[in-house]
Amino acid sequence: MDEVAALARTAPASPQMPREESSTSTNPGDGALGRLRIVLRRGSALYGALYATRWLVARLLDGIDRRLVSIEQRRRIVEPWTISARRFTAGDNKRLWNEHDWSRLGEEWTKDASWKSRVVSELLVPHVREGSTVLEIGPGGGRWTEFLIRRAKRLIVLDVAERALDLCRERFPDSNLELLLGDGRTIALPEASVDAIWSYDVFVHVNPLDARSYFAEFNRILKPGGRAVIHHPGPPVPRVTRRPGWRSDLTDDLVRTFIEGKRADRHRTNDRVRQHG
Repeated sequence: MDEVAALARTAPASPQMPREESSTSTNPGDGALGRLRIVLRRGSALYGALYATRWLVARLLDGIDRRLVSIEQRRRIVEPWTISARRFTAGDNKRLWNEHDWSRLGEEWTKDASWKSRVVSELLVPHVREGSTVLEIGPGGGRWTEFLIRRAKRLIVLDVAERALDLCRERFPDSNLELLLGDGRTIALPEASVDAIWSYDVFVHVNPLDARSYFAEFNRILKPGGRAVIHHPGPPVPRVTRRPGWRSDLTDDLVRTFIEGKRADRHRTNDRVRQHG
């Protein structure tokens, strides 16, 4: 990897997105049976039958979608009409991260200080040279930005959420930081203009279609000898189950495909692209 390093299983794993915990409730309307009683009491037999049918169809469609996504992952099908392209879209991420409670600046996903120190020492420092031009994708509350600022001569942070850019502007007011609002697929920077790209805990939320566009952009904007460190979800989960938390359908195999798909220009790419993990 002289230009694109995709880090999956070898990367120190980041804690998963917190999920809303279900709580025990004494409300008689909670649960399937309680809901059915309310449906029958307040609606009618026809309403109850239609409601139950809709619930069953929704469950069936969810199972079909999970099976389709599993096939898409295995056969490397990445198209706008796929099920995986409909989930974890740029619009979904924009809404989620604009509405997220950033009071902890993203440190809620930091396992402990030693884990964070390992990410910096093993992944960030070796691949982000001092005095370089660096692009960070998905800075959030600046969890990794604070380290990148110290090493980069010019640091550009790109995010689909305006709130994240506002947080970075507030947190690093007198710095070499440049803010760039993105569309979740393209990068508005010139060709061969960046020495390094850093993105941690971001592509775990990006669907395969958008990730493919990003990887094409990486090869366009990176200088010869440049590097990209991209943390992604890794291999698919077994038995066609959902990944826990807000995790997309992107896999390590798809990432390898996106990297290898750039080898047509062999005189430039073969020495620049290597897969980690």
